[in-house]
Amino acid sequence: MNKEASAAGKIILLGEHAVVYGIPAIAVPLSALRARARARAADRPLTLILRDLEGQRLSFPPAERGGAHPLIQMTALVLGHFDAPPPGGEISIQSDIPIASGLGSGAAASAALGRVLAALLGRRLPRAVLNELVFEIEKIHHGTPSGIDNTVVVHEKPVYFVKGSAPQTLAIATPLHILIADSGQPALTREAVAALRQRRGRQPRQTQQVFESI
Repeated sequence: MNKEASAAGKIILLGEHAVVYGIPAIAVPLSALRARARARAADRPLTLILRDLEGQRLSFPPAERGGAHPLIQMTALVLGHFDAPPPGGEISIQSDIPIASGLGSGAAASAALGRVLAALLGRRLPRAVLNELVFEIEKIHHGTPSGIDNTVVVHEKPVYFVKGSAPQTLAIATPLHILIADSGQPALTREAVAALRQRRGRQPRQTQQVFESI
């Protein structure tokens, strides 16, 4: 029997990048944009199929231990949490979320994979645990993430977020319409975060003033 799971994208409305340095941020899930994972049990080694990357196939366990793909590492984290051997079969992952566009594609793919892998094992993965596991993968994608992406993606709720504090969910009193424009130009978050870190090192006072104005 096939198992299916998904996770939403996200967008940070206020405080993006500054949130890494303890500045409050507000983010909301993009429930219409989702990463989806479908698992099919089979009597052969576990394989991940990345539909958005020309059907790239990743075997688990990987042939090379060093530098394994983030989704392979997510697989290892989930199996480690349950202390379970890898099940046989295939997990296909596909996403509506533009890659490298600040919309949480990496976190959503990891969350969807975690959910469907747990289902394939016949187990339940609580959101709090899934959030922690996806955060570990976010460190691979972004270097020094705040934790806001995985929190919004996994819980799929608007949040007021301060790094190191428990996130506060927000109730939306009136329907909002948010227009999001995709430039079509990918930009790696890891590089933007590194550039900001360098600027903060060169101009700490000026950067802090910008943070406070945010």
